[in-house]
Amino acid sequence: MPSCRCSRLSPAVSTTLESNRLFAAVCAALSAKQLGTFSWNPADSGPTTLTARAPLIPGARTRYLAEIALGGRATRARIEAEVEAARRAFGLYESLKALHDAHLPAPLERYAPDSLEERDADATRRALRTAYNRALDEVGVAGVGELKAWPARARAATDESYSYKVRERDVTGENYTESLSRLPVPKLAVPRLKDWGEMLHFILTENLPGSYPYTGGVYPYRREAEDPTRMFAGEGGPERTNRRFHYLAHGHGPRLSTASIPPRFTGEDPGHASGCLRTHRQFRGLDCDLDDMKKLYSGFDLCGPGTSVSMTINGPAPIILAMFMNTAIDQQVERYLKSEGRWAAAEKQIAALIAGRAAGGVVPPAYKGALPPHHDGSGLTLLGVTGDELVPREVYERIRAAALQAVRGTVQADILKEDQAQNTCIFSTEFALRMMGDVQQYFIDERVRNFYSVSISGYHIAEAGANPISQLAFTLANGFTIASTTSRVA
Repeated sequence: MPSCRCSRLSPAVSTTLESNRLFAAVCAALSAKQLGTFSWNPADSGPTTLTARAPLIPGARTRYLAEIALGGRATRARIEAEVEAARRAFGLYESLKALHDAHLPAPLERYAPDSLEERDADATRRALRTAYNRALDEVGVAGVGELKAWPARARAATDESYSYKVRERDVTGENYTESLSRLPVPKLAVPRLKDWGEMLHFILTENLPGSYPYTGGVYPYRREAEDPTRMFAGEGGPERTNRRFHYLAHGHGPRLSTASIPPRFTGEDPGHASGCLRTHRQFRGLDCDLDDMKKLYSGFDLCGPGTSVSMTINGPAPIILAMFMNTAIDQQVERYLKSEGRWAAAEKQIAALIAGRAAGGVVPPAYKGALPPHHDGSGLTLLGVTGDELVPREVYERIRAAALQAVRGTVQADILKEDQAQNTCIFSTEFALRMMGDVQQYFIDERVRNFYSVSISGYHIAEAGANPISQLAFTLANGFTIASTTSRVA
């Protein structure tokens, strides 16, 4: 489907609207003449007028990327000014300490007003006190607060163990690992800073992981129980990729990355799409229906705390994502039926549903070939049926809600990168972004907190010929645009 990316009305669109209006007018005239018994009123003559829609980026914000750049430069300038003030405050404080000032406050605390006007103190001492208070004012309340909090933050990263909260849950661990020489090696290289200016510069421009500006990540540490590698596959049909996943993931935490290929990017069945190269038909990177998705991830608990799935798919991402979520839900329905002792009755119900559909000409789906080693057969018992057909509605809704909140992973869904680099778009950019906004709103409503609805990608832009600077510029611009438009749509 072609994408319309221009704000002005194209000649093709204008001609279509005029043709539809002409056709509707001719039909109305013929209907008014009542010629014979034939009805001249078409069910749908197509669009005849343009529907006004608010643009994704309002006219008043056409320079918003430039505004972001200006905001970044302004933030940098503000930080440098605060750092210089903190450096000056530290120098003044050390000078007053060297003079053994009787009214010297605690570090980063202000002098009391009466100390600034003390008659017994000489003019130079009073001037130093005033300059120190003025420097703290220039640092600002937020900057002073960060400096006061730094010692505790540094201690938390250098003590023997650490502890922090994530969603009301305590996360604890060790701050050191032991080398082969039995020496403690810190996991974080905490800088040893004394000057308040250098300290504030580090806090505002880098900081430790888990703290603003999050250059080291949004959490202090990553999950230690997870293997840092991600198993990548997307070769052949769902069964072949499933076997590859089990081969790669054996002995590791199931962190699965599923690739796609051009037919799937454009919404076609890679196994049957006409005009596709034979190579593409052989490399079905992603599935074509819900049963293919179930076969692809069978044998893995998609709601397990150690399971994470990423999918490289963009144009049809909302549809593929819906299949993935329903696969996770049906897996949990299967587990519920077996744990509650209802599996025997469910098998009879499944057989009856499959038989009824087979009578209507629907071929029962099946996993082709032998199961790979370490595959327990889970995830395949509901092929051809869905969980809501096997359990009461209230039970299904409870299982669905729990599954959506437990499933972990990410979907690429970066349609702007597709438009710029790969050119494998199905829908217009505007419509695709609106769908992403709908997906994000659904995630909010259903409390989907462990699955990311978009992953901003830059490497495809580099592969399309961008140099590192252009790649970074496009990637950041895409991220800002997607965050802005999807939040407004949602």
